[in-house]
Amino acid sequence: MYGRVAEDFKSKYQRLDILINNAGVTFKKSKLGPDGYEITFALNHLAYFKMTTALLDIIKKTPYARIVNTSSSMQARGNLYLKLTTYDTSVSRPKAYGTSKLANILFTRELQRKLNGTTAIANCFEPGMVNTSFGAFRTDQGCFVNLIYKLAKPFAITPEKGADSLIWLAIFKEAEQMKGQYDFKKKGYYSL
Repeated sequence: MYGRVAEDFKSKYQRLDILINNAGVTFKKSKLGPDGYEITFALNHLAYFKMTTALLDIIKKTPYARIVNTSSSMQARGNLYLKLTTYDTSVSRPKAYGTSKLANILFTRELQRKLNGTTAIANCFEPGMVNTSFGAFRTDQGCFVNLIYKLAKPFAITPEKGADSLIWLAIFKEAEQMKGQYDFKKKGYYSL
């Protein structure tokens, strides 16, 4: 699918100035998707990876192109297993989510290495806890998780605030100095 979307895009356009990869999903239980990968990892990371690598040739040719990957502070709870085809589906939901977001950060670092020698840059960011439907009541996530999201919602930032770093990394001149970094609140939180 990603290859088809990328080829369709490249058949119509000669440049890609900004690619924003922004996915975040979590499930009550880890499970394998139809392609054999753990579903949280597949949606939150492999989708980024497949789409970006399918478009990498046009990105490299576009002057000052930018790639922005959304990660999360939950990456600290992740453990990246190199044999993802046999991913353990008994892993906890926060661990599965954290692993996918850790993979986004590591991918960003490697992506920037592949972009060296071009004017394109890749960075990732953490939006913080954002008041969106991400934590909305869902029967598939269990009562405890629904309660946590409900109690935390008043402390969440607006979607506009959550997009601050994304927009800054995507279009602002000052962000050109950042290459392969993980940003939180436009501060260049730490260099990868």
